[in-house]
Amino acid sequence: QAAVAAMQDRTTVADLGLPLGPADLDYAEYLRIHLGRSPIDPLRVLAAEDFLLAPPEQRRYTHLCPLCAAPALHQDRYPRSVCDTCYGRTADRDGRRVTGSNTHMSGGFVAHFAGTSDICAEVTATKRCWVAEHPCRIDEAHFGGVVVEAL
Repeated sequence: QAAVAAMQDRTTVADLGLPLGPADLDYAEYLRIHLGRSPIDPLRVLAAEDFLLAPPEQRRYTHLCPLCAAPALHQDRYPRSVCDTCYGRTADRDGRRVTGSNTHMSGGFVAHFAGTSDICAEVTATKRCWVAEHPCRIDEAHFGGVVVEAL
């Protein structure tokens, strides 16, 4: 309920000021991030994804973004990964917006200038990008997808 309320208010769960313990707050932020990534109504996502309604495990689900301190999904492999907002602001050295993707199912990484099919050769080769002038690394994630980490 807290995750859905935060989505509706366009805020974080922490900003709602609910009396949640640290573990419950962490899991509620995790749910809010997952629900916010879907183009589908949050209640439909919860209805379709049973694992989201299961009791949380005893693990860390989120961490603070090292660039802006907003909640970010936590993976032990990527402890300095950025939040979704900062991820959406990645740029090359000259400030041109870039996005990353996998080259094929078995891996590989390529960076494109946002909104185009033009490859950004520099970011593809160096894996170096910037978010609001903060140096970051962008690369393929361990089991697919792309991760951006603050350096």
